[in-house]
Amino acid sequence: MNFEIVIRDLFDICNFEFELFIIINLFKKLSEKKLVKPIKLSLSPMAGITDLPFRLICKKLRADLVYSEMISATGLFYSKNKKNLTLAQSIPEESPTAIQLFGNNPEHFAKATQIISDLDKNNPYKAKIIKFRPPEEININLGCPAKKIYKQASGCFLMKKPLLAKKIIQAVLDNTNLPVSIKIRTGISTIEALEFLTKIKDLKWNKVIVHGRTYEKGFIGKIDFDKIKEIKKMFPEKKVVANGGIFSPEAALEVLEKTGVDELAIARGCLGNPWLFKQIKDFLEAGQYSRPSLEEIKIITLEHAKLFKKYNPTKNLQPFRKHLGWYFKDFPNAKQLRKQLFSVETLSELKKILKNQ
Repeated sequence: MNFEIVIRDLFDICNFEFELFIIINLFKKLSEKKLVKPIKLSLSPMAGITDLPFRLICKKLRADLVYSEMISATGLFYSKNKKNLTLAQSIPEESPTAIQLFGNNPEHFAKATQIISDLDKNNPYKAKIIKFRPPEEININLGCPAKKIYKQASGCFLMKKPLLAKKIIQAVLDNTNLPVSIKIRTGISTIEALEFLTKIKDLKWNKVIVHGRTYEKGFIGKIDFDKIKEIKKMFPEKKVVANGGIFSPEAALEVLEKTGVDELAIARGCLGNPWLFKQIKDFLEAGQYSRPSLEEIKIITLEHAKLFKKYNPTKNLQPFRKHLGWYFKDFPNAKQLRKQLFSVETLSELKKILKNQ
């Protein structure tokens, strides 16, 4: 609303310039007031997506904390598998970071935690381009609904086994001085999140990320704000982070208002739109935000592609094509453009296509 026009209409009959000046400035100050307290935004862990290049892009666009792709605790336990460990590569520019572990064996989690906590001392790569540093947080995946993970009795399956989950959490806590967090869902067939958390509340994990849907709902359906709100009410001493269904600044504000959580974790909402972190912060701070122009999208796309090549020097851009599809999905002639982008293999090819847009 344009407060100045409304007030001028009210004062058209009279010439109260001084009073008018005071009232207009009062309304301006009120309209500029922050909508909510400053809030931390995290890039949620996503397999095949939250690699180092994407984390750096999100960090640039105001993500506060960035999570790695989930890493197999069992893979680290048996061999320090190079491919598995590559997912943990990190550089200081993206700090603070968190590494997420998944699995179902407390012994494997213990060893994996030791490796992660000493990453600066454990670099099996001779190539200087691949670098490691300990994260600022270790996260335990107790919420992944993917069938592949669930069939391994990992991820969200562990919510049905609170005693085993408790042993896993304790194994991680016993082998690191880093903060430990967990990621769960609002429930799964035999147990709801509140009951599950009650069974592990005596452990010294400091934060829980709650995806606002049950295991059965996957990524479909409404977010259960009430369940997340109950969790925050029941565990005021723990940080509670809401996750799921945040695709816009307006959705972020709704989650905050309806749940009272401490932080938000953004996942699929930032695919093709890493600006979402900045948009949410702008909206919460000033009540408005802007969308990136085509030129801005092209700039970030190229920067992202260059980072991908820098940290994956032996690969072509084929694994990066999914990002190209997401970046350019809502533009005129997008179908034709995406068809070209899905055949890209080199940076020079990508630059040529974008230059002609």
